[in-house]
Amino acid sequence: MGIICPACSRNSLTITSKIELPPNERSDEVTLQLIECNKCGFQGIAVYEESRRGKINSDTFSHRGYKVSSELLNKLKEIVDQCPDPNNSKCRCKAHRYFINLYRAGKWGWLEEQSKHKPFEITYQV
Repeated sequence: MGIICPACSRNSLTITSKIELPPNERSDEVTLQLIECNKCGFQGIAVYEESRRGKINSDTFSHRGYKVSSELLNKLKEIVDQCPDPNNSKCRCKAHRYFINLYRAGKWGWLEEQSKHKPFEITYQV
């Protein structure tokens, strides 16, 4: 299964790095992902959130992407790379604390401010 690039519409968007964050007020799973198209060079950030709250079989998820500058993407990659265990949402390293602090009240306001573009839905091709 591949991810469709919002810039070139090819099945070529990849997750180059990620960090799992702890549950919050609205989501049971939160993952910040750095994304890049290996065909056209598009770069951005994706956020995957999943909630398993409520009735049985009422799971919901959101997987949104944001186009960001190379400078911001490189800064965030440096921070993610500092984490000794990026797949562990319970990790309390400096990198996890940085992203937890940015993700207040279940909102990525700072990311929307940095993007200067509307977020896009991550879509998959099977």
